[in-house]
Amino acid sequence: MKTAALTFLALGLIIAGAIWWSHAATLPGPVVAAETELVKTQTCAECHPGVVEDFATAPHARTLHRVAGSEWLDRFAGRSVELEGRRFRFESIGDELWFAADDVPFAIEVDWIFGSGQHALTPVSIDPDLDGRPNLTQLHVSWFRDGSIGRTPGSDRIADGPPTLGLHHDAAETERCFGCHASWLPQPEGRMELEHAVINLDCSRCHPGAARHAASDGELALGVDWDQLSPLESINRCGECHRRVDEFTPDELTPAHTHLVRFAPVGLALSPCFKVANDPEQGEGFPRFDCLSCHDPHLPTRTAPEYFNAQCRQCHGDVSPAAILDRVASDSAAAHARPLASQRAAPCSAEPLDSSCIECHMPKSQIVPGLSFTDHWIRVRE
Repeated sequence: MKTAALTFLALGLIIAGAIWWSHAATLPGPVVAAETELVKTQTCAECHPGVVEDFATAPHARTLHRVAGSEWLDRFAGRSVELEGRRFRFESIGDELWFAADDVPFAIEVDWIFGSGQHALTPVSIDPDLDGRPNLTQLHVSWFRDGSIGRTPGSDRIADGPPTLGLHHDAAETERCFGCHASWLPQPEGRMELEHAVINLDCSRCHPGAARHAASDGELALGVDWDQLSPLESINRCGECHRRVDEFTPDELTPAHTHLVRFAPVGLALSPCFKVANDPEQGEGFPRFDCLSCHDPHLPTRTAPEYFNAQCRQCHGDVSPAAILDRVASDSAAAHARPLASQRAAPCSAEPLDSSCIECHMPKSQIVPGLSFTDHWIRVRE
């Protein structure tokens, strides 16, 4: 068993029971075992070949990686970085990857890598606790999309206290981490068997009941009908992994807490656009607005700013919605856009209609060097 004198830090989430939309439907908890019966992706492809083929290219399909013999090992092996006066390094031994620091008298083996590489890749190590349950250590150094390695978000106190190689998570926190990066986690006697986990996301992770649906030749409905969810229910389903607004206290839900940019559903729920467009009294005539308005989870993340600007202009400005979508007709996803608006919101008073909405109202924000996120808290900024 690997040993490490690591500082035990709590990462528990603060659940706010009284927030301004407490009248909303009961929010779903995180799903860590989507199915008791597994369904193979090839089975889904028999009826949904295009969706399955598209999803294989999406970031959600590559969210977790075993390190041994992995192609991702080369992104870390032989590299080192100095952070807050401490030198960290990765070393490869055969098909294994090890992590060390000059001021720690041992190395720790990297067992898994979390992330799709769309933003970052974070290496972790696994050790059992006294009850034999897996405990995760999130290492202090991650790989970022620009090719650099640097401080893992959340490792803000590398130089404080006894020198450690990462942040320790207990069994419950470890289960939550794997629950968002895997589709099935067998847990006999309450202990995760990671060697038998179905890693990465598959159809059943977001469509519970997929195994029963497939076995019935489509007669039995899926457990969740996304088209029937309210906008808040929809973004909270995404928020099972991307975080929900009810996981924060009201005091935390302010622009001063810049870490919120990492959690798109939280920012979206706080946006005036979301609240007005989906309000039963104010939103009549506006198109539905949720994560799926701009993002198809079965496809790679879009990067063309004009596609997102077009969604904004459906409600803001006097440009014909049809003309707007003609500009992005080359994007096949335009065919899946939400219904166009019959009502107009106030146009921008600061810039012409053909300017970039997202550049001002949804700018990118750097969390640590090499890692930036789009701020989904759509608002007028000072």
